[in-house]
Amino acid sequence: MGKCQKCYSYFPPQYMREIEGAKIGDFQCIYCERGKDYVTIIKDDNSGEEKYTKKQCISDYKLFLKKLKESSNVAEKIAKRKIEPT
Repeated sequence: MGKCQKCYSYFPPQYMREIEGAKIGDFQCIYCERGKDYVTIIKDDNSGEEKYTKKQCISDYKLFLKKLKESSNVAEKIAKRKIEPT
């Protein structure tokens, strides 16, 4: 679980980058890295692009972690890809 060293919020691993010149293990989110409140991502159906806000990313990750916590046999489900981030 990645905690941004600049805004102190938690993000999925794919939204974290190591801070250059900092000690090993210091990460920041791509939002802080770029100095923006949104990133542009490709839609799930590949029909184009959309803005994905920092606030939405944090909210989606919290929901995913909640689902993960409430699931039984978590390791087995992850291995079988039955739990997916939203």
